[in-house]
Amino acid sequence: MTTVLLYLATVFVWGTSWYAIKLQVGADVAPEVSVAYRFGLASLCQFAWALAAHRPIRMTWTQHRAVLPLGALLFGVNLLLMYYATTTLSSGLVSVAFSIITVLNIVNNQLVLKTSSPPTVWVAAGLGLVGLGIVFRQDLTMLWNGAASAGTVAGIGFSLAGTYLASLGNIWAVKVQRAGVSILQANAWGMMYGAALIFGLALLKGDSLGIAMTAPYLGGLIYLALFASVAAFAMYLTLLNRIGPQRVAYVAVAFPVVALAISALLEDFQITWDTVIGGTVVLAGNFLVLRQPKT
Repeated sequence: MTTVLLYLATVFVWGTSWYAIKLQVGADVAPEVSVAYRFGLASLCQFAWALAAHRPIRMTWTQHRAVLPLGALLFGVNLLLMYYATTTLSSGLVSVAFSIITVLNIVNNQLVLKTSSPPTVWVAAGLGLVGLGIVFRQDLTMLWNGAASAGTVAGIGFSLAGTYLASLGNIWAVKVQRAGVSILQANAWGMMYGAALIFGLALLKGDSLGIAMTAPYLGGLIYLALFASVAAFAMYLTLLNRIGPQRVAYVAVAFPVVALAISALLEDFQITWDTVIGGTVVLAGNFLVLRQPKT
């Protein structure tokens, strides 16, 4: 699959996943339990695929030690914090907070991997953030004026913390791939370690391990496990290897536009001029970050 198709597919799947998360957090099930089952199921699917396709899945102890932090950062704590945020914030506002991963990846890429970013990457990231700021101007204005509740402030904190951990996970994924770990190995073992970590946290908290046996919850769980986790993370990490953490992070700027469209279709969200203008700016930055530089 070409880089552009991989990119568009990842944006679409993760853009629609916010609605699936909303179905889960509204089902009276602890976020820890939902995240643990999501990545536990996704991990099992990865191992089953590896066995069926006769793909190598075993790793050395050194590789396991490299993948363990990846599981915690990219398939565990970061998404648990985003689930926490979604319990008090709208999915659109959580998407806005998560979109700053574009800037965090650029900064962390230079700090950790010692790789500089071309000016176009900074410009593209800036256009994406400006566009999303326009789309959610009213929500951000309310936060600026201090009209937000304590729950909203806590949700913003969870979003920012989860986003930073996700950025570190992006950077660590590059180091894991450079250590000779395949994407399938990294996803299968990383998701298992992430699920085990969050499952242990649920046990420590004394959460009920039962889930809601309803069509919306189970449908959301299956979609998040198979599509948003197995398929999307495979595509995302492939992109990460192809175009680097600075450019691949723009997925996080583009998918809130898809989430907004889903809200309009399924949650009666009203499309405004802010939505149209902001979405256009995001797409402009999207084109810039994907444009191949001329030699």
